[in-house]
Amino acid sequence: MKILFLTTLSLIITAISYGQDPLIIRENGTTYTDGDASILNLPDNVYGFTIRPYDAAFNGGTWNWHRDFGYRVDEQYWYAEGGFRVPSGKTVIGSWNPYTYSTLDITGPHSSNYYDAQLHLHTSNSLVGMFVGSHDAKYGVISQGGHYYNSGKFTAKVDQVSGMIQSYGNIYFFSNSGLTDGSTFTPSSRLTISNNGNVGIGRTGDARLDIRGEGNSYSYEHFIVRDQYNNKDFIIRGDGSVEIGYDIDVPNGYKLGVGGKAIMEEVVVQLRGSWPDYVFKENYSLTPLSDLRKYLEQNKHLPGIPNAKTVEEEGIEVGTMSAKLLEKIEELTLYVIDLDREVQMLKENNDLLAEQNNLLKQQVEQLKSEIQSK
Repeated sequence: MKILFLTTLSLIITAISYGQDPLIIRENGTTYTDGDASILNLPDNVYGFTIRPYDAAFNGGTWNWHRDFGYRVDEQYWYAEGGFRVPSGKTVIGSWNPYTYSTLDITGPHSSNYYDAQLHLHTSNSLVGMFVGSHDAKYGVISQGGHYYNSGKFTAKVDQVSGMIQSYGNIYFFSNSGLTDGSTFTPSSRLTISNNGNVGIGRTGDARLDIRGEGNSYSYEHFIVRDQYNNKDFIIRGDGSVEIGYDIDVPNGYKLGVGGKAIMEEVVVQLRGSWPDYVFKENYSLTPLSDLRKYLEQNKHLPGIPNAKTVEEEGIEVGTMSAKLLEKIEELTLYVIDLDREVQMLKENNDLLAEQNNLLKQQVEQLKSEIQSK
């Protein structure tokens, strides 16, 4: 093509050198010769024609504007100032076997390290663009730079409220840090919507909502729900702790903080420590009631149970407190059993004394009768 164009250009230049009029191509398709047209060295090393449409009449008209059309020799491509317009028909670039239903068919080379797409639309600084692949597997993706991750068919619509965006596969959002044109890369998933309905944030989704945070300590906030005033009403932190309510900080070592009242039908507390069945072991030392009475008179609360001030300042651990209260109940049970044993002994002694008293009464009455009979 380069040789043909340069040959044609040489013939035209030769014709000009013999004093013939230059060539004018008018917008109505008629060819004239006139002194007002020229074959020029166009801007940016493009060699070609300057095409100037002529106003209404051939004689007496004025030149309104011109368009340059030519061939860039050093990079071997056609140049047209103002672009091309094809009102009807099919335009094919890069292939003699276009897709049947396409008006514009572009076929580009394949590269495993580069675009792998046949249409590249981008801004002048190449920061934002669109890559469109072949018509059978990869339809389109909007990308920054020279890469995209291919995962099946993708369609964006504006004429259906129920299907604005649809995908015949998974939808991925990846980070693109450190990428350069022509380089290979392993994408880092930021958001994944799987075709089974699972959603993954920071990873592929293994559940309906699967979130991977940046760290595993309290300072990392993995999930936040805010109110209309931007207050944090619900937080799941990196260490697994949960905060419910405004301005709640879960103390170190705790997993749930609730700012306000909580109502529930049932609470199950499963302690990892020992349950106070040890109270009923034979070697358990039960505090004598006399010592317990002295402790209560001095401290005003049961041994092992926090006082009112401590509970007010630090709260209580439900599981631990339940175990402590059960310990006291079991100790009280032992006290009651001991007291019942003593009561039974006293009752037996009382019955024996009553029997002896009745016997003495009988003996006294008998003595009275004998004395009176004398």
